[in-house]
Amino acid sequence: DRHCSSSVASPGWCDAATPDYFSLYRHVQEKHWDVGLFRYYQRKQVPNFLLAAPVLASSFAGGLLWIRGSAASFRMRHAR
Repeated sequence: DRHCSSSVASPGWCDAATPDYFSLYRHVQEKHWDVGLFRYYQRKQVPNFLLAAPVLASSFAGGLLWIRGSAASFRMRHAR
């Protein structure tokens, strides 16, 4: 706050929507690195998602098969 309260022109990070939450690092991330929650998900990233889709689908399917197999094995062991 001490950097934003001077009578001189205030830096860009002082103009945040919530001035109580001063963060120079956050300002640099947003302005210069384009980093933020869900900012990665843009139209230009579609090819990356298409490349990852087969691996994600097979991982998800393998996880489901393992859960179903574990559940069936558990039921068979504890059924009387």
